[in-house]
Amino acid sequence: MHADKKNSACFRAEILKAVHKQLELYPESSLKDLYKSFFQDEFGPGHLLGNPEKAKTYFEQELEVMVSRGRHTVEPCGLGCNYYRVPMDPVIDGLIPAEAYFTAFLAGSMETTKPDVHEWKGTWNLILETLKRPDK
Repeated sequence: MHADKKNSACFRAEILKAVHKQLELYPESSLKDLYKSFFQDEFGPGHLLGNPEKAKTYFEQELEVMVSRGRHTVEPCGLGCNYYRVPMDPVIDGLIPAEAYFTAFLAGSMETTKPDVHEWKGTWNLILETLKRPDK
């Protein structure tokens, strides 16, 4: 994303809108949860898949302990510009086979962008600044 766009009032308004949506859906969200959501929108889930075998084991372990909340619609990550989160509830509720869900997740994660740490730090600092002073 271009620096001039990131410094715009519109971009700051979009940050606040995304945060409010996250807190509406998940009132217990912490700053860490917000960070993960914005990071995932910027770079996708590829950082989770350094080892697909381990990722599949983790996915299966998550399924064993998860309880469905009945969420069956996708949700934007962060600003919703690049990636959406697909809840695991449809798998738990028997609507989507676990293997199909994981295969799609794996395929989508292969198309991610590697984070540019310097650029990401700048973006995250702008998000933090916007949260600290939303009226600026």
